[in-house]
Amino acid sequence: MFQFADLEAALDEARKVLAEMALDGIPTAEDQPIWIEIFDENLHRVAKLVLQLKVEYGSGR
Repeated sequence: MFQFADLEAALDEARKVLAEMALDGIPTAEDQPIWIEIFDENLHRVAKLVLQLKVEYGSGR
């Protein structure tokens, strides 16, 4: 468990860690995101960062 000065500091670190996790491979389908959750001292979730691959096709496909 890590402790941060405030939520913004925790979010900054979570963004960095999520980017590092993506180096191992981005999600291959929309139903397989990777995420990081941030909890307060009472273990209540206060934020969730999600990295998800989304593919949209044009009308010509």
